[in-house]
Amino acid sequence: MKHTLPSERQLDRQIEATEAKLAELRKKKLSYLESRMKEAERALIQMKSNLGGGGSGSAVRAGKRSSRGGPRGPRMNDQEVLERLTKEVKTAGADGISARSAAERSGVFYLRAIKVMDANFKKSGVAKWTRYRL
Repeated sequence: MKHTLPSERQLDRQIEATEAKLAELRKKKLSYLESRMKEAERALIQMKSNLGGGGSGSAVRAGKRSSRGGPRGPRMNDQEVLERLTKEVKTAGADGISARSAAERSGVFYLRAIKVMDANFKKSGVAKWTRYRL
């Protein structure tokens, strides 16, 4: 049979009391952190509205890009760019293709496509009527 000494019982009671106190303190800390989180979210929303970012309907949250300053696309070496553009020019056939259309279809940044196409393809027309052929 197990017989616990009075000092062990007293230690067990102290441990239980300490654990209860610890649980209470953790609950208090959690509620404190939740209130700080809510304050931070309110401050963030306020800063966004001050900057003109708008609320939940802003373009950034919706995943839309602004019309200015979009990304230049993936990084590609010159050989890969030339291969992609050549494929598009071949697909266009005798009618030719504009640099803008070729860039969109191949995924090459437009200004880079113009330079590569000027150097490697036959060019006819002026300004937006320019067409590139093999």
